[in-house]
Amino acid sequence: NPVVDFTASGNFPVTLVVTSTSGCTDTANGTAVIHPRPVPGFTAPPVCLGQLTQFQNTTSIPSGNTLSYFWTATKGTPDTSSLQDPVITFSDTGNLSVALVAMTQFGCVDSVSRLVRVNLPPVAAVSPGDSACLPICHRFQDHSQSGDGTLSQWQWSFPGSNIPTYTGQVPPVICYDSAGDYDVLLSVTSSVGCTSVDTLKKAIQAYSIPVADFSLRSEGSNVLSPVYWFNDQSSTDAISWAWNYGDGSPTFLGGQEESHSYASAITGNDFFDFTATLVVTTRYGCIDTVRKALHIDP
Repeated sequence: NPVVDFTASGNFPVTLVVTSTSGCTDTANGTAVIHPRPVPGFTAPPVCLGQLTQFQNTTSIPSGNTLSYFWTATKGTPDTSSLQDPVITFSDTGNLSVALVAMTQFGCVDSVSRLVRVNLPPVAAVSPGDSACLPICHRFQDHSQSGDGTLSQWQWSFPGSNIPTYTGQVPPVICYDSAGDYDVLLSVTSSVGCTSVDTLKKAIQAYSIPVADFSLRSEGSNVLSPVYWFNDQSSTDAISWAWNYGDGSPTFLGGQEESHSYASAITGNDFFDFTATLVVTTRYGCIDTVRKALHIDP
């Protein structure tokens, strides 16, 4: 019962000659079918702690053969897999072992094992944003940490701004001219290929400017009846109204409807002109001012 090691796959003739003690012989012919063994192999993109890694199976086998696989990954989740191209997440950094066993339908087996470097990824971080009345401009800063390697790529996203995207570590001043809440996103990549993303929710809160306006009404508008009624017609987001009648009386916080007599400012039977001013303020401190001239006849 000889043991023969074939160095190649294929069909090989085998001959057995049997001889008795009396010198009689017989011959039997057969064929040895030698199936090929798989040549296992795999590749992986940069492997980063806590991030999904797609392993690419590069095992080769002559056509006509089917393969099954068994993976093991030290400190991986999952730590075993029978998929052709598994996705694995590692829970520790350093050089960790990954092994692949490939087997054909005929039971021919081979394996490969190698150390995979699991890198500490960077931590993306955006500096705080701002809230203010329109227009609002702000300079964001990169506060990211590199992890393994050094930071090599920065990709910013500023939706709703004058510069929606920017590539580089130090973005220019970003401006917004429409009211609303705006997120800011920063994606950083290290020199070892690991990526991290930071999304700063409501990084910019831009508040609209109110529109100040008022109407004037007078029943006489003369020195005998120098009384005017003031009616606010500003935008509905105004919550305070500061009035100044332009006759030397102090500015005061009033309501949306006010009246005022200019009798104290009239010094004789003459023409008089005054400028009334309204300053309105929103709940966010945004202001607008309107001025209107009024006339009093003799």
